[in-house]
Amino acid sequence: MWPGTVLEKTSDNPETLFQLLRKLKMINSELIAKLDALGNQMDGFRRSFEYVQDYVGMYGLKIWQEEVSRIINYNVEQESNSFLKQKIYDFQSTFQSRHIPIPHIPPLGDGSINFMGRLVREILRVTDSRFTFYAEQRNTWYDVRTKQTIVDILLFRKLHRAVGSFGLSGLDRLLSFMIVKELQLLTGTIQTVFQHKESSDMLDSFMRQLTPIDSIIAQPSRVYTNTVAKGASAWSTLSNYLMKVGQMQLLRQQIAHELTASAKYDSKYLFYALKTFNDTLLQDIQQVYTNSSNQQNEYPEAMNELLYELGPLLESVGMNDVLQRVYISAQNHFLLIPLLVLYTISQVPRMVTLKYLKNQMQTASNSSSSSGKRDMDCSAFVIGLYTLTKQYHSDLVDDYLTCLCQFIKSHIEQAGTQKLIDFPIEAINMLDFLTMFIHYGDLPIKVLEQRLPAYICDEFRTI
Repeated sequence: MWPGTVLEKTSDNPETLFQLLRKLKMINSELIAKLDALGNQMDGFRRSFEYVQDYVGMYGLKIWQEEVSRIINYNVEQESNSFLKQKIYDFQSTFQSRHIPIPHIPPLGDGSINFMGRLVREILRVTDSRFTFYAEQRNTWYDVRTKQTIVDILLFRKLHRAVGSFGLSGLDRLLSFMIVKELQLLTGTIQTVFQHKESSDMLDSFMRQLTPIDSIIAQPSRVYTNTVAKGASAWSTLSNYLMKVGQMQLLRQQIAHELTASAKYDSKYLFYALKTFNDTLLQDIQQVYTNSSNQQNEYPEAMNELLYELGPLLESVGMNDVLQRVYISAQNHFLLIPLLVLYTISQVPRMVTLKYLKNQMQTASNSSSSSGKRDMDCSAFVIGLYTLTKQYHSDLVDDYLTCLCQFIKSHIEQAGTQKLIDFPIEAINMLDFLTMFIHYGDLPIKVLEQRLPAYICDEFRTI
């Protein structure tokens, strides 16, 4: 019957939804071509349902949307099982049906369970932060060596056309599971460092040299450089996890932007009604916590069910700030600040920024001598670090920024200059990092102005 038509067509013609995404180990141009082909076929099926509904007196488009969403959500659910301790089997799934069963295609042995997993892993491969860098101004990933465009915002439009808003939401959910996994591995690695006596003693000694953290270090080159070198063996491991987290957060941002743009265009009244309801609800909750006469425990608890139902609706239209998301519950440790400070100092000189690329192109004749020095996507790096700090208490960010500003002040003081052109490269690189950190974290500029002398902030604004 009609509800089974989509599945019957995919069984007769496997090139529609399953097989076109079955083998996705390809270069980015082939990915775009496959998404175009899938989008054309899915668009053809949708138009057929709209055309037939006029003759049979049924809501063909509604049937199409319900069945496609069921297929997508079922495959996302099954792919998510690899991240869950309590797995959801077919007989437990709300998307599977005995009367109209969704076909189960055996895995290909590539680490994915179905086409949704292969699709998200192919996107991660194409935008791998080890070989690409992200330019926020153009929403584009470039090859770090050749500077050629890899993918841009067009990829997410084609994804939307191929798998719809349900597919984009499914990809977003899978990325969330992957981020949780990487953060768990990362925090586990950090705990291992703390349990190692030699490492913990080194971090404790370093923190004592920084205390008080708003002071100026007398010999910053010796203090920072020597300590960074002692922990060199741990930096690459931390980078592997953090860069993956940052890369996936960037992809989640782009998916949210595409969902928001689509919702505003296709159903702007529903979108703004949802936005108004969300804003009103947030104001009500804030009033409860700021009004001392109310019992703070009763009202939010009574609204838990409403918030639980509202969350998925907001995510389905991209109305969620992925960078402010708390994915895991992590315990603070007094050695976490020195570890993150040392790690940041060690990696900041590797950041590939647009300013660096501009200078590199202007000095093309000397590019061979400086090639290979910078190979880290600055956006993925900064976002990965900010996401990690969000998993801990909010005080962590305050102390972390204060220690990095101490690094800047100490190097400028050692150089004995108040002009940007004479600032040491260590200070300029760290100022670049902090500017991006407060940008992606949506922090006020005053967090830097409160920690740095006015002349440093004024000089840096002239860049």
